[in-house]
Amino acid sequence: MRNKIRHYRRQMGLTQSELAKKLGTTAATVSRLETDGIKISVDWLEPLATIFQIPLTDLLDTPSTSAIPVLGTIGEAGTLLPSAESSGNTVSISVPAPHPIAVRLDRNTGPYLEGEILIGNKLDAAPFVQAHHRICLICTHADEIVLAHLVPDSRKPPGYTLVPLQTACEARHVSHVSWCAPIVMAVRFF
Repeated sequence: MRNKIRHYRRQMGLTQSELAKKLGTTAATVSRLETDGIKISVDWLEPLATIFQIPLTDLLDTPSTSAIPVLGTIGEAGTLLPSAESSGNTVSISVPAPHPIAVRLDRNTGPYLEGEILIGNKLDAAPFVQAHHRICLICTHADEIVLAHLVPDSRKPPGYTLVPLQTACEARHVSHVSWCAPIVMAVRFF
């Protein structure tokens, strides 16, 4: 696995000899650590992270992107419009969600702008408490996917009221939600 030891050493203005002295080793060993000549272990990473005053994981040069499947495009009524070009299409980006899914907007929708990619964290199990009163991608019992506020309906449990982001659309009650994905990121290209 590649590492970023050289980057942080140079950022601190240290020579290999100076870093070696702090580590209690030789400049040759530091050189081998920087060039992957030695298998890097936690025994090396922990003191290096302490010296550089960074989290240990910052020393590892790991891929920072995830492939996110694009489900389709959100249309005028806030419903998903699957398209042939979406099939197999992905977006690669680092996302703050363990189960990300994405859609692309074909028009301004609520606070989001045409062309933005919305990324949600897909939740498969009710009661979806962390999604209540948030803007989500929501899959209804009819397998229709909509972008709306997910509001628990206290009058008709375990139902939900889906409040659309578009002013011209009506809120509606659904008795079951198959899954939902609270929006965690909007990506806008300029």
